[in-house]
Amino acid sequence: TLRNTSDQPREVRLWNGHRKPPLSIPLPGDVNDHIVRTIRTSGSQGTGIYPQGMVINPYNGLTYIANQLSNTISVLDGNGNLQDTLALPTFGNPFGGSPVDLTVFANGDSPNYGKVYLVNAIGDSVSVIGRGLEIEKTIPVGIRPVAIVFNPVNQRIYVANMAEHTVSVIDP
Repeated sequence: TLRNTSDQPREVRLWNGHRKPPLSIPLPGDVNDHIVRTIRTSGSQGTGIYPQGMVINPYNGLTYIANQLSNTISVLDGNGNLQDTLALPTFGNPFGGSPVDLTVFANGDSPNYGKVYLVNAIGDSVSVIGRGLEIEKTIPVGIRPVAIVFNPVNQRIYVANMAEHTVSVIDP
């Protein structure tokens, strides 16, 4: 729900592609507590090029960010500081596998608890990131996977494959 509590009419933009700024500029008197801070895409703190998906891992409290055009995963600690950058398999492509989305296995009673599953859109696969921040394995899926989710009810991972109109189901 969006409410304009000022006495001025306002345009509110939550998403506008590559136009800047992505959010409407606050007016004096607006509450500015909705953004804690912005992490830059370069430098010692930050993500790689074209950050796409992200997930917070309940196992270790780390945030994982899929950097599509860097072919890396940025791992941030609980304070938003860069803890590690994971290089991903290139799949023989000069641009890499194109990581776009992540999910985490969130069943605390399973030996898979805390493992992160990463979609490689160009690599037509899912990479499994272990709790020690290593790539444990890569699983082939359908053509051009773009989204992934963990189902806590049946303990399966679902992957949407855009180019072939299918869903791959992974049993961890």
